[in-house]
Amino acid sequence: MQMLIELVQIPEDRFQRFIVQTKAFLNDNVELIKLTPKPRPALIKRLFINMHTIKGAARTLLLKSLSNSAHEIEQVYQGLQKEMIPWDRERLLEELSALHNTVKKYQHIGEEKLGWQLTERTIKIPAKVCEAMASDLLKLYQTQLSEKQHYYLDDIRTLVFDYGFLKLNDILSDAFAGIDSMARDLKKETPKITLHAEHVLLTDQGVNLLHGMLVHMIRNSMDHGIEWPEERQKWHKDVAGEITVETLIDLDQQLKIEYRDDGAGLDLVRIRKCAETEGHITDSEAISEQETAELIFHSGLTTKDAASEISGRGVGMDAIRNFIRDKGGDVQVVLLDPSPRSAFRPFLLRLTIPQDLWFSAKPIYQRPKRSA
Repeated sequence: MQMLIELVQIPEDRFQRFIVQTKAFLNDNVELIKLTPKPRPALIKRLFINMHTIKGAARTLLLKSLSNSAHEIEQVYQGLQKEMIPWDRERLLEELSALHNTVKKYQHIGEEKLGWQLTERTIKIPAKVCEAMASDLLKLYQTQLSEKQHYYLDDIRTLVFDYGFLKLNDILSDAFAGIDSMARDLKKETPKITLHAEHVLLTDQGVNLLHGMLVHMIRNSMDHGIEWPEERQKWHKDVAGEITVETLIDLDQQLKIEYRDDGAGLDLVRIRKCAETEGHITDSEAISEQETAELIFHSGLTTKDAASEISGRGVGMDAIRNFIRDKGGDVQVVLLDPSPRSAFRPFLLRLTIPQDLWFSAKPIYQRPKRSA
């Protein structure tokens, strides 16, 4: 009953995307463990990142059984990283099997009790829309492509996009849906969310990629970025804070997504000290502010004194870069003008989304305005 209560709060297509992504991460972990008789640091890191992402996505959807189970397995992987737990393939596979069964239980409830189609994403096109598409195609094929037929082509293109792809703005809204719960856990105010993502559509792969990264970025904003209410009051800032996401398509037709929160920013001095402690740089090595900021992408580097269930293990930023580079994109830290009130450095994250994962929904041909 508790699982059913959780599921009725989630749109069907959003849960279907979660199921696909979660099963992919679980299968990846199973194959890695089966093929590995002895543990390696790089392999354990990949296991940990996959489980960390599953937990974050489950928490965003408020799926308690899944997020709790993923958290327990994540703790096991952390023990492996610190060599506090022996490598036991049988046990590790049993834990993944139990989590997979929990996923299947949620899926069964969705299909049996709510009538959801979760095996694959179903695109439902009304009969009238299909008829309109066929009519436009006939008009297009009757003559050579005239200006008017270009307009028909744009209409068909728009219909296909509307039914076959997902709006970036909707995906962003989905990713922020669980931020109220996260804020309550941290005893912070829910931040204001500002989204600017008009006319951009994503493929299913693009959705999975962006959602996986947003899970980590939002968690980092809430735990690291946006200060405690008392601290914000001291600097005469709105206690709730704000997270802003903007998109732009540059002259090279590259989609850029810029993400930032209005927290204090990066403590570059402490980042450098942590990087020296972790052995990423030496204490005598001269590096620029930009190079110092980029150190946040190193695995395990965190300025957090203690790990929480929300973040603080030095995994999030590393996972973001791994996810997007694996798909042919990139992420950069863009340092902003320093604040006179603080030694911290404001910044934003600029994501470059691979061209095969998104489309611009703007019409190619603009109809001339009719005179009054």
